[in-house]
Amino acid sequence: MGLTFRKLHPSFVAEASRVDLRDVQDDAELEAIRQAMDRYAILVFRGQQFSSDEQLTFATRFDGTLHRKTGISVLQPNRFGDEALTDVSNIGADGEVLGVDARQRSYVLANRLWHTDASFQDPRGRYSMLAALVVPPVAADTEFADMRTAYDTLPETRRVGLEGLRVHHSIAYSRQTLG
Repeated sequence: MGLTFRKLHPSFVAEASRVDLRDVQDDAELEAIRQAMDRYAILVFRGQQFSSDEQLTFATRFDGTLHRKTGISVLQPNRFGDEALTDVSNIGADGEVLGVDARQRSYVLANRLWHTDASFQDPRGRYSMLAALVVPPVAADTEFADMRTAYDTLPETRRVGLEGLRVHHSIAYSRQTLG
């Protein structure tokens, strides 16, 4: 197997050793990736050359179930041809830059708000895969937060007060926040 993970942050995020995820078939290797996801929350796999179909094939092998009809795919087809892939872009299905008044462009603006992927769905998403096809040279940072560490650093009295509570995440609320 030979798959290793190098920690990139004190509480979360690790980079995987060189592996082509399209070739990962072995149950032990898939389980090692799952365990690393549970430990680090975010894994970086550099240099992946997924087609949309290959990414979906790996995601299905990895977790078995994919959320469909997520995000704007409920309203209109995306350029990737599968509702399990969310297109977070300013490029339309025709390959052209979307106009400032385009519905898709307005919809993806909400991604700039802090959010947890698929937390508004039931069942909520366990994993998300982010694959960048084109990354601008500047102002393209994706930020992540380790909510486990945030929870662990709460005072004990606060954690006890939160026990047994459930949170409802509303996609409508985040969209409404933008107006």
